[in-house]
Amino acid sequence: MPKGERTPPPLDASASLIEFAAAASHDLSTPLQLISGYAELLAERLDGSDPEAVAALDGIRRGTERMRGLVDGLLAYARLGDELPAQRVDSGAVLADAIHALAGEVEATGATIEVPDAMPEVLAIPGQLYQLFHNLLSNALKFRSDEPPRIVVACEEEPGVWHFAVSDNGIGISEQDAVTIFDLFRRSRAVKDRPGTGIGLAIAKGIVERHGGKIWVHSAPGAGSTFHFTLPRRLRRRQDPPVAGDGEPGAAAS
Repeated sequence: MPKGERTPPPLDASASLIEFAAAASHDLSTPLQLISGYAELLAERLDGSDPEAVAALDGIRRGTERMRGLVDGLLAYARLGDELPAQRVDSGAVLADAIHALAGEVEATGATIEVPDAMPEVLAIPGQLYQLFHNLLSNALKFRSDEPPRIVVACEEEPGVWHFAVSDNGIGISEQDAVTIFDLFRRSRAVKDRPGTGIGLAIAKGIVERHGGKIWVHSAPGAGSTFHFTLPRRLRRRQDPPVAGDGEPGAAAS
């Protein structure tokens, strides 16, 4: 290396991923919107006169929606490491917000969602807890069986943690897929023909681990699934999210 030159600092992989995902999301948003819009416009003008062309245009529209979902999901995944303060949050209120956001899908599928009469206050990053509930509920609605979805949310106190569970009567997951289902871009082989990006459960895992908890699934093909996750009742470790309003992260308890 010539005298006087310095070795460049090592790249922060997380920061680079966030920068890339943000740029891709911004730069691709308008062209994807245009492609989807033109595809819909052409389909309307054809008015069913050419079924093959209409089907091809619908494929273009669905492809652009999937690409937009991939980029947005990657951006959300990259931002899980942002330094955001944890707060004392009413988990029941956050769950209610997630259910409300999915009201259209709940009505369209005839789903029922049962929730506990009372849910605890937890230490969490509010937006991430919302995303966690939203992703698990959305999956239960998306990967439904021929029967109307029946989703049950449960929560119980265990030593040192709150144990949450989201159960459904959907198509289920094989034992082999259950091992990799939380990996980025990995999807169950049984759902290849259904919409999805393979990012939602990776985000769910990242959120739970960001809070010092664990996430796993019990399932079998055709027998529905139960996704379990835990959230510590006390933030104990330095890598846990800082608690808003507390002088020392990790010193607060719910």
